[in-house]
Amino acid sequence: MVKTEFVLPGVGDWFPTEPSNLKPDARHELAVAAKTWHVKATTALDFKALDLKDTAKATRVHDVIIVQYRSLRARDAAVAAKLKESGKSLADAAARNELTTKLTKPLHEWFNSVLALELSPEQMVIVKDKMTYNKVKVTFDAYCAIIPNLSDAEKVMIREKLAAAREEAINGGSAAEKSAI
Repeated sequence: MVKTEFVLPGVGDWFPTEPSNLKPDARHELAVAAKTWHVKATTALDFKALDLKDTAKATRVHDVIIVQYRSLRARDAAVAAKLKESGKSLADAAARNELTTKLTKPLHEWFNSVLALELSPEQMVIVKDKMTYNKVKVTFDAYCAIIPNLSDAEKVMIREKLAAAREEAINGGSAAEKSAI
């Protein structure tokens, strides 16, 4: 049996494994560690743009973002479990959307209210832009390139609609979900 070793940057430990001997609990722990690393790497990008000088505040904001990502993941797991319990599948879009919407509203409100305690409105926009891969700017720039003669009023309307879409997209648990909005 070939032994494999790998490291998750930022996690700090080597995880020696033998693929056939990796127990389900260890797989779960490894998946959580990998997701945590990914979230930490993603949130690190936000902090450079936020220019937070207060390390305690930066830590609190970092923790809020990680809690939000984990909460979205837990929401998705709860939706899947509830659908399975009721005999429905994830393919049942209406049932899935109903449950997801019900569980998302309090998460969204919590996230915005806690971020608002720590960040200015401009900094909150930066966080949300990073969470949605800067889709507002990319899409706005594409509209302007495709339709070069947009009036100022049309540009304002497009930005407003894209900002509203971003507000919804931050509730997506995956890049695909965020992009679909």
